[in-house]
Amino acid sequence: MRYKFRMTKRRTSKAYKRYYDDPIRAVAGDRVALGARDDEWPGWISCTHPDGRIGWVPEAFLAVSGDQGVLLRSYAAIELSVAQGEAVEVLEDVSGWSWCRTGTGETGWLPHEALESE
Repeated sequence: MRYKFRMTKRRTSKAYKRYYDDPIRAVAGDRVALGARDDEWPGWISCTHPDGRIGWVPEAFLAVSGDQGVLLRSYAAIELSVAQGEAVEVLEDVSGWSWCRTGTGETGWLPHEALESE
């Protein structure tokens, strides 16, 4: 699993629309039920929070035991919706996705393919 903190300015290479408006959100210590591992994005696993929200969580953010996991840090699976050429600040990278902040201060995940090369 590739994971690193960083802060760089980038532009989006294409428009991207988030798929889910209310995905999983959890705080460190929350327990989640584990589902399928993502074949397209290795290092991500589908999780269901006790409140019913579902979303993809980086395996590096979980302590896994069987079909259960405990969040090692607070996490939100919210993705950003962006226009092509939009400026974003990349805050961290995890297995093919970047946690970004837009110029308006909104934060969320974008796939690397939606960002211009460095």
